Amino acid sequence: MSKNRTALKKLFELAVILRSAELAKEEGGEQEALEVLKDAATMLPKSALVAYDLGVLYSASGENAEAIKAYRKAIKLKPDFPEALNNLGLALAAIGKDKQAIKEFNRALAKKSDHTTALYNLGNALLNRRFQKDTQSEQAINEAIDKYQSAVTINPENPVFLYALARAYYLKGEFVKAEYGKAIQNFQKALGVKKQLEMKPDDEPKDASIFRYVGFAYYTMKEINPAISNLQKAIKLEPGDMDTYYYLGNAYFENSDYGQAIDSYEKARQLKSGNVELLISLGLAYYNSEQFKKAVEVFKEASTSKPDDSELVKYLDQARKQLDEEQKKADG
Repeated sequence: MSKNRTALKKLFELAVILRSAELAKEEGGEQEALEVLKDAATMLPKSALVAYDLGVLYSASGENAEAIKAYRKAIKLKPDFPEALNNLGLALAAIGKDKQAIKEFNRALAKKSDHTTALYNLGNALLNRRFQKDTQSEQAINEAIDKYQSAVTINPENPVFLYALARAYYLKGEFVKAEYGKAIQNFQKALGVKKQLEMKPDDEPKDASIFRYVGFAYYTMKEINPAISNLQKAIKLEPGDMDTYYYLGNAYFENSDYGQAIDSYEKARQLKSGNVELLISLGLAYYNSEQFKKAVEVFKEASTSKPDDSELVKYLDQARKQLDEEQKKADG
């Protein structure tokens, strides 16, 4: 009789989970699915799966505190439950508790060392931690790279993992310039995989952020032409990003193409006014293209934010002198 009762409980548990999944897929059905699982949790208080699914629905609706309770209950009922540990980590990370999240991701990996999603999430949490006072930034990036690389080794055809690895190498490039090359390699691998999975052979992948980071990396490595090419692709896909226009302007400036640099800087300026670094670059582009009146105007605008900046004062003085000489020549 007890065996029959256990079997019936399992069947009921499965039916509840399937029904809640069906409801969650329907438009506006999330709340009804949540109510089904709440009732089931009352009737099946020792079901780890029901508790876990309840946590998933709470997470989906942004109720992270309730999700955390549900995942912890699932883990208490079934300690060997890596998916629940991983999702608990995600819910903790969502409320800014990265240190606790890292602990849960590590617990998930202790249960299942090849859990690629937990490896990826752990890498993300480690990168988030790099800004904390008790964390060494470069060390946190190295640890994240290790986790992303493990995920990529297990699943080399996942563009999300490749992108994350590439971005981590890009961040490491701030400390070790040679790592920009590894960043570009992995960004290009991610693009290749996305192309195979989502595109026709002749299509361009539609991920602006990858082209943007590849462009930034090439620029930092002083490979200007590929930097320009990738930044142009990023702008075509996402024309509203100020940083992309700024770096594109810098790349044109490096090529002494001051007209194109001015055009890019001005577009960046339209997206974000008052950025002093951008204004200085724009002023220098105007100066080098011998548009001294424009250079003076832009340097003056920048100086309102940084009146004591010695470099900026020097640029403004030089532009004014050139403008005066130009005026004298015009007056004959």
